[in-house]
Amino acid sequence: MKVAGPAWRRWLRHTLRTGALLSAFSSVCESATLTWDPNTEPDIAGYNVYYGQSSRTYSVSVNAGNATNWMMTGLTEGVTYFFAVTAYDTQGLESPFSDEVQYTPGTGANAPPWISAIPDQRITENTATPILPLIVGDLQTPANNLALSAASSNRTLVPDANILLEGSGSNRMVQVIPAPNQSGTTTIILTVNDGSASATNSFLLIVDPMNHPPRIENIANWMANEDSGVEPISFVIGDAETAAGSLTLSHNSSNPALLPNSNIVFGGSGSNRTATLTPAPNQSGTTVVTIAVNDGSLSASNSFVLTVNEVNDPPRISDIPDQAAETGTGVGPIAFSVSDVETTANNLVVTGFSSNPTLFPPANIIFGGSGTNRTIAIIPASSQSGTGTVTVTVSDGVLTASDSFVVIARPLSTAIFNFTNNAAITISDSGPATLYPSVINVTGAAGPITGLKLRLGRLSHAWPDDVDVLLVGPTGAKTVVMSDVGGKLAVTNVDLIISDAAAEFLPDQEQLSSGMFKPTNIGSRDIFPAPAPGRSYGSSLSIFNGLPANGDWTLFVQDDGRGHSGSIQTWSLELVTDLTATAQLFAFDGLDETAPADTEVRMLTKDENGCSVLQFHGQPAQKYVVEASRDLEMWTAIRTFTLETTVIVFADCDATTHDRRFYRVMEDYRVMEDQ
Repeated sequence: MKVAGPAWRRWLRHTLRTGALLSAFSSVCESATLTWDPNTEPDIAGYNVYYGQSSRTYSVSVNAGNATNWMMTGLTEGVTYFFAVTAYDTQGLESPFSDEVQYTPGTGANAPPWISAIPDQRITENTATPILPLIVGDLQTPANNLALSAASSNRTLVPDANILLEGSGSNRMVQVIPAPNQSGTTTIILTVNDGSASATNSFLLIVDPMNHPPRIENIANWMANEDSGVEPISFVIGDAETAAGSLTLSHNSSNPALLPNSNIVFGGSGSNRTATLTPAPNQSGTTVVTIAVNDGSLSASNSFVLTVNEVNDPPRISDIPDQAAETGTGVGPIAFSVSDVETTANNLVVTGFSSNPTLFPPANIIFGGSGTNRTIAIIPASSQSGTGTVTVTVSDGVLTASDSFVVIARPLSTAIFNFTNNAAITISDSGPATLYPSVINVTGAAGPITGLKLRLGRLSHAWPDDVDVLLVGPTGAKTVVMSDVGGKLAVTNVDLIISDAAAEFLPDQEQLSSGMFKPTNIGSRDIFPAPAPGRSYGSSLSIFNGLPANGDWTLFVQDDGRGHSGSIQTWSLELVTDLTATAQLFAFDGLDETAPADTEVRMLTKDENGCSVLQFHGQPAQKYVVEASRDLEMWTAIRTFTLETTVIVFADCDATTHDRRFYRVMEDYRVMEDQ
């Protein structure tokens, strides 16, 4: 019976012990022994045994005290009895009935075994149930001889082999382990068998799904050489719930100086992914690379070691641009830089060579500087011009790096030549001076004239206004450099530099002073006596521009007054020539001292074919030879003719094949002798 009221809170263990045994029987009466599990609560006082001939209707009760078994006697053979047990505590409160068992004594029929119930279970995917206790029993068969088996209604979720049964006698245990990564429901059916009869009980197992972490394939350690990179590394990812294409990857390098995180690049798609690793330039060592895969909630990772072997890097050299220089002047010092990852810059060795050693001899390639900052200077060989490739090589002792650049050695664009005559010119009281003319012979001045300065050194005169000076070039060009200047104010040792580039003219009436002045001819009426050429005279030094500098330059000095005298102690020429001019064609008077004074040759122009057109003045019926030269030393006859009149014009088309061309006309004495 159950005592009414909420105060009861203790319950007898749910069933009678399934090991209840029939202990004795006879033809007149029978007995049965019941056993049960004790209640473990501390205030339990004892147990009551109830039985009757109808289920859950008990006509007899017996106080068993605190024993856990009781023998029932006086049972009638062939009558079925139903048994249950309650527990009561020290306050007299009684529990509800236990599970019921039944027994029919004396019939000789085998009574079926029984098995206790297990409540329904709920677990999470990839976990197992707790160990669940249960009791089995049989009125006739010892509990140790009872066979317990189990089956699952959903073998995909729980294979039968995953139902573990343990224990012995009446006390048995069951544990259920679902298959990996499976969820759902299944009924676990437990069967106890005594060899003839059986009993079953079942409970529902619910396995709730769970989010599984994604998977990533193991990646082996990798090795690479410095600056070589790592080929794409393939690996596989997956997830039980999330599509592989929706999984995200991340990475980390434990040594970002060796392998920056930005240098880890993923590729591939779906389950098949790749990672491309690019170590930093010129770095070596090891780093742990971790690749993680995430499904939005959970992640998995894999780590491997990347080893980058050190490799000797070649040195580096900065680019040196192409250079150009004039012959004899050289280029540089040109700055450039060298460096090396492993070798200090001071230990790097720099060398150089030229593809044209005649133009740029090895000794003329000069290095300077130290450490990272170096310089190179290149000096063309004397009087050489052309092009050469200069290669500069830097070495760390094992490896080298080079840079090549082109150096053009151009002929000098201009040249300055100075010539002096230190013989004093005495200016007489009236008329031509002694040394009339005074001569400077110019040789080796290549190229046509582009500028000229005349210096009259230490000029002294009591009446400068009387002094006239005429300069005549090798080709006959002539200009008056000073006349009727300085008034009547005496000067002593005045240095006058005559140049078209001067800012001022010589003064008319003011006293002369040392300095640079333009050519000045006041009045322009002066005539110089022979052997000076006659008029017309030029008024500036530019009259010599474009003409050759080599040959005799003559200075004619006269005094056109009376009663005063003076001197010029020295005079000199500064000639500026153009060395870049091509096909320069120059003409001279006949150089034979016996040629008539009115014999001369002049270049007039070039025709449309580039031929040099020349005009020659000479004596009628006279035989002449025209000679040409490039250097004024070696002369070659290019034409012989006899004048019919005093003038002849002719063309030299060979001039187009020469960078400069000088002409002179000689009387053909050989022809004259043959006559």
